[in-house]
Amino acid sequence: QRRDMGQSESIHPFKMSSKQPVAPPCVFSDEDGELLVLRSHVTSSATTCDKDIQTRNIKHIENGTQMNMKNEVETQTETGDINPKAYEVADEEVAEFLRNVYPALSHQLQRNTITHAFDDYTVQWEEERDSSCCLHSLKYRHGTGEEEAFAPMGLTWNSTGAILAVGYGRRDHKGWCSHSAVVCCWNLFRRDFDVSKPTAVLECMGCLTSLAFHPDRPSLLAGATFNGEVYVWDISRSEDPVLSCSGASDLFHREAVHQTLWVSDTIERTYHLATASVDGKLLFWPLDQRLDHITRGFLFSTSKGNVTGVTCGSFSCEDRSACVVGSEGGLLLKCFLPMETKHSKQDKADVLLPNPTVFQFEPHLGPVQALEFSPFHRNVFLSCSTDGFVRLFHMFQTKSVMSWEPCEGSLSCVAWSRMRACVFAAGASDGALYIYDLMQNRHVPVTTLTADNRSVSYLDQAGSMENLSTDSRRAVTAVAFNPKQRDFVAAADASGRIRIIQLSYRLSNVQTDELPLLDAMVDEMSQEHLADVE
Repeated sequence: QRRDMGQSESIHPFKMSSKQPVAPPCVFSDEDGELLVLRSHVTSSATTCDKDIQTRNIKHIENGTQMNMKNEVETQTETGDINPKAYEVADEEVAEFLRNVYPALSHQLQRNTITHAFDDYTVQWEEERDSSCCLHSLKYRHGTGEEEAFAPMGLTWNSTGAILAVGYGRRDHKGWCSHSAVVCCWNLFRRDFDVSKPTAVLECMGCLTSLAFHPDRPSLLAGATFNGEVYVWDISRSEDPVLSCSGASDLFHREAVHQTLWVSDTIERTYHLATASVDGKLLFWPLDQRLDHITRGFLFSTSKGNVTGVTCGSFSCEDRSACVVGSEGGLLLKCFLPMETKHSKQDKADVLLPNPTVFQFEPHLGPVQALEFSPFHRNVFLSCSTDGFVRLFHMFQTKSVMSWEPCEGSLSCVAWSRMRACVFAAGASDGALYIYDLMQNRHVPVTTLTADNRSVSYLDQAGSMENLSTDSRRAVTAVAFNPKQRDFVAAADASGRIRIIQLSYRLSNVQTDELPLLDAMVDEMSQEHLADVE
């Protein structure tokens, strides 16, 4: 509506007023304008950017659920109907039967408890071998053209009896050792076992003079050199197997270490490493350290103060404070090693090392080459020397209980069997390995393994050694019985050869009443010596 001068006029919404002007009509025409071109600017590669952000650590949680264990067992039964009457047994008949057979059965069972019919019977789980033989002949090629100069100086089996470690060195030193030696480890039970290719080769500065595997840890090996250094290796590590090495100190060794032993500590329930050297020192090293200090130390000397060079030593199998050492002059010294004598890392070089000698046994006429306590008897030990004698001693007597001279040459090593209390072996300069069994013969070796790997029985020898072949170039330098494989013994010679010998059935299996026989034999011979003295 529009209001004008007080009058109103209604206009229809769809009709235009005649008074409004009308627009002229639109006329379209063609026009030519300029061409506009839009070019693409797409790049060949996109620009990227990497950004790192810090987030919280993702936690992983594993939970086990408890479930019942199930077991299924199948039994074989007869098919068909079961007749209960077929299984009925008259109680009176059974009782009558038991009354009749019980007296005879009871009498026989009583006889079985006191009979000696099966005292000498042993179950043979394997084929019985009448003689010993050489299974393998190991030899390492050094690659330096000096194979003949290097000889096995140390020999030891690990606690599982599978790995044999051999330490090489030279015997022609005229002063300080500047050679680079190796320790070779053979695993005899691997599929790729090769007699000329060791499983592992460990290098060290200086010729090796002694080796010893840890009694409980199969991969832990300790060794010592001609210069007095002590090493501990872990042969399971392919890279950098050296765990520790002793440094330079006035308390440490300064000369060749000829004996390396693991000694158990009953108080701390662990093992300590013991080393003996020709500088007269017996040192104990802690296993949990880097061999930077000793826990105990002793110095052997004469009454005039002269140092006694130690060439070997051994500890009693039961009393670790009881020890016997051998010297360059042929002396055998009984020692008492108090457990409370300990040194710390802060101790100075002028600490006096006590002399642990208690008394002397009957000496040898030459340097003592090897010494070992019996693993079955706490008071019995063997010793051998360049004088050609093997001697059996009792801890409570100064004179030897028994002695043997297996050959005309010198002896270099002796070792007890780990399975037989009356069996031991001795290596000689003629290249032969002499094995004794005191249950068969107390006087001569029951088996002799010559340098050409012939096994000669004492029955064939008839007490004479004239027909045995000898080879001084293959002098036996070390011998070691396997602690697990009862019929294995390793022997090394000066030519670099290591023989793995398989013993006969009798020499490798325990015999009845063997340990009581050793006790009785030692007591008998001791009584005879006491009677001769009186």
